[in-house]
Order: sequence, then structure tokens, then C-alpha cells
Amino acid sequence: MHSNIVSLNKHSVRHSFKTAEANRETVIGHLKKDYTIVKIIPFIFIFLIGCTSYDKLLIYDKTHSIVETKLLRYNGFYYCNLEVKFNNKNCSSKVLPIFFYSDGTAFTSGQFCNTDSIKGFYRKAKQHSAYDWGSYKINENEITVEFYWPNSGTNTYERYHMKGRIDHDSIFFYTLVDRHLISKSIKSTYYFEPFETKPDSSLSFIKTRKKFN
Repeated sequence: MHSNIVSLNKHSVRHSFKTAEANRETVIGHLKKDYTIVKIIPFIFIFLIGCTSYDKLLIYDKTHSIVETKLLRYNGFYYCNLEVKFNNKNCSSKVLPIFFYSDGTAFTSGQFCNTDSIKGFYRKAKQHSAYDWGSYKINENEITVEFYWPNSGTNTYERYHMKGRIDHDSIFFYTLVDRHLISKSIKSTYYFEPFETKPDSSLSFIKTRKKFN
């Protein structure tokens, strides 16, 4: 009887070891799989970046320049009041700025509550998104601005243009042209606001990227 119990216990212990070993192999297998996934994530990210495409720019090339005009103000920014209202006691509406540079560079960015918040942000900001940068050209008092807009669904930077008319210290944009060169009528007036600080145009994404130069 005693020998049967010992034999049974040995069998149980042996079975437990086999079960534990099987579980260990399963856990190790999962860990290896998870580790492999972790290892390839950076490569997937790099691959996606490499697959990013850009619409062809129609205004900018490496020789792009303009004749500085007195019609356009460079010592500040232009801003428009967006028609959309926001239910926020501290920010009931939004404004959108555009900076212009005498070298033909243009810069835009996100929405702000007012011109004071624009100034407060750009006194401190050092880095900006790639698609904030663009270019412009002028023909007499007519201006065309070219920017990119990122389409996260297709991993494409899509080109668009705004065409407008400079009138004293304001610009009235009347046409929006999409990447397919389809025009749409718009009504958007930008007003000039003096400001001593501007993003550095020498850091423009378009100017510093080999693809465009």
C-alpha cells in the first residue's frame, strides 16, 4: 500500500513538472512573440514615414523668390475671425493667423482665442509642424498662398491654394483651390496685426527638405 502511494505521488509530481514545463514554454512563447512585436514597431513607424507622399508644389521651387512689395506687411501677422462660435466662456470664438516673409515664405498654424493668445504663443514657441510652412506669390495686388494639409487617412500631404486681394492692411481671400485644382468660392478677410516676433523662416520644412530643393 505504501509503495503504491509513493508511486502515485511520484507520478503526480512528474505530471506537475510536465504541466509546469508546458506552461513555462507557453509563457516564453508569448513573451518571444510580444518581444518580436515590440522590436518591429519602430521599423513599422519608419516604414510609414518613408511612405509619406507629398503633392507637387506649384509655387515653390528652390529658385522661388518675390519682389518685396509695400502692399504686404511683414512686421506682424494677418488674422481672420472664424465664423464658428465655441461654447467656452474663456474662448467664445477663434482666430487663425498667417505670417508672410519677404523671401516668399508663408506660415500658418492652429486656431487661437484672440490676437493676444497668438502673440503669447509665438513669443515662446520654438518648433512648428511641417505643414505650417508654405509659400506665396504676388501679381500686383493679387496674392496666391500655397500650403500643405496632412491627410492622416492616406498618409499624404495634400496641397491647397488660397487666392486673394490685398487691400491696405487686409487681405480678402475669395478662392480656395484643392489638390485636384478644383476651385471653390470663399469669403475670408485677414486683418493685419503688428507683432515683433515671427517663426524663423530659415527653418521652413519646405526649404530644408531635400525633396523640394
